Amino acid sequence: MFLANKLIKGFIDVVSNVDQFVPSDPPPPRRPLAYVNQNETDEERQFRRVFQQLAGDVSKPAMAADLLSVLSDVVLNFHFIAVFGAV
Repeated sequence: MFLANKLIKGFIDVVSNVDQFVPSDPPPPRRPLAYVNQNETDEERQFRRVFQQLAGDVSKPAMAADLLSVLSDVVLNFHFIAVFGAV
């Protein structure tokens, strides 16, 4: 009975203090791409180039079967990867 009483009082206390919670500020607006490109460091430019090379053509949609095939190949080739549910 003591636990239930304490639980109910705690719940009422939380509900009564809801108005004290203040929502966080929204994230800052993103800078235009032209501005970002002008102010990038060499390291950021290199990272962007490598990422674009790795990502490939974004206009091609990835099918679930293709992703499953790639994941299966990775798991088969790298035996040290722990996979839950694998036999």
